[in-house]
Amino acid sequence: MAQQSLGKSIISWETDEYPAHRRSILWYIFMGIIGAALLLYALFTASFMFAVILLMIGAIMIISHLRNPNRIAVHITTNGILVGKDYFSYEEVKNFSIIYQ
Repeated sequence: MAQQSLGKSIISWETDEYPAHRRSILWYIFMGIIGAALLLYALFTASFMFAVILLMIGAIMIISHLRNPNRIAVHITTNGILVGKDYFSYEEVKNFSIIYQ
């Protein structure tokens, strides 16, 4: 997309890609116990697909805990809104608001 079609930048800022959740070690211990109990249940009932899904959920939770969210730039321009590399013209946007403070 050509830089001309984006319009002139009115205001811009950076934000996290997604909200980072800060959880205590107790939360992880509790969820580990629940996950292990569900995994044992899945193995005892021979529900191997459920066991695989539980392992995938656990892996995703561990990876998301270890990875910090990326910072992305947001630009409000005269022709639309640029969020990271995604551009939305004002004709496409149905609802948008900026909360100050």
